[in-house]
Amino acid sequence: MKRLVGFLSSVLFAVGCSQPAPPPASTAATPPSKPAVEEKAPASDPAPAAVAEQPVPVGPSGSVTKQSEPAPPLDTAKDFVDRARTAAGAGNIAGAMDELDHALKLEPNNPQVLQLAYQVVQTHAMRLAQDGSKEAYPLLLKSAAQLRQLRKLQGELSGAELQWLPVVLYNEACGYAQTGQNDKALQSLGEAIDAGFTDLAQLDQDADLNPLRPLEEFKTWRGGVEAKMLERAREHAKQLIAAHEPFDFDFSLPDLDGKTVSLADFKGKVLIVDFWGTWCGPCRMEIPHLAALHKKYREAGLEIVGLAYERVPAEKVNETVKRFVEQQGVPYTNLIGDPAAQGRVPDFQGYPTTLFIDRGGKVRLKEVGYRNEMQLEAIITTLLDEKAPAAN
Repeated sequence: MKRLVGFLSSVLFAVGCSQPAPPPASTAATPPSKPAVEEKAPASDPAPAAVAEQPVPVGPSGSVTKQSEPAPPLDTAKDFVDRARTAAGAGNIAGAMDELDHALKLEPNNPQVLQLAYQVVQTHAMRLAQDGSKEAYPLLLKSAAQLRQLRKLQGELSGAELQWLPVVLYNEACGYAQTGQNDKALQSLGEAIDAGFTDLAQLDQDADLNPLRPLEEFKTWRGGVEAKMLERAREHAKQLIAAHEPFDFDFSLPDLDGKTVSLADFKGKVLIVDFWGTWCGPCRMEIPHLAALHKKYREAGLEIVGLAYERVPAEKVNETVKRFVEQQGVPYTNLIGDPAAQGRVPDFQGYPTTLFIDRGGKVRLKEVGYRNEMQLEAIITTLLDEKAPAAN
């Protein structure tokens, strides 16, 4: 099963809870405030205004008749959704899922309910899977069915749904494989690739897909999938770059030996600037990919610079970064970041933030959060393929 790095944060954010920056470094939700306690009026307060007295109904013999009380209003889909938001905000994902099930019984084609439901169900399934529970697999199928229904109703998916789609479809394939539905599993895998799934290592190592591996159909499909993944990733990279408004960026910062390094030192290169920290899990996950790509494409004109931001006393920063870089064998330049460099990035949201700078020195794309090696490679090769600007 593909773990959705940081997606639990996005679920909690979607239901109104705080999402700590940097995403996806933390998934902790802000606890809901205590419910308000109804205050009793002090004894010295004046009595409320009198209510007009109503006639008391009497029976034929003069006895007082009992009036039936009005039935309480039935819960609406909105009531269930509101309670689901509260439950998710408190970290009770199972409770939120139950409330949303009730909402969907009332309004099965409500896009707003479906939008929240597939995320909550997917998150609950992942939690069960981490505990080794087989109950996760039917829930993965349920989540995918909800997202498919949302796509059918809306015609097109939004940016958030497009990010969820490839992973939800991949996890659907895992659910089918683990419930003996191999044909459907292969179909879902193909759809996941078409939707932008590019994690080849996950595909090859995931035990959830083991029931498929002996099948000739799977072996044939796997033989051509890498080229198709890269093609899809390149198409997606081109779309991202085309949609991004280029901006200027600059830095002049000390490296780990105290030497000042500036953007101008990389003139004519395709440059990745990676805002990271040793404390940031997704940053550490991404660094081996950056190292591999630096080795693969350096001669073609790629350079990478890491800007490190640490959560240790100032006098410990250089030592902390240097120790990590040496232990991990990070081959590219790392500098000690400062607030000024971070402030030059529009709408800086968290770590890792990765800037992709073309040979002319313009930031052509800003990405926030973890990216796998193929996603990074697709962006890099797209910029490397561009012609260098003419010299002035």
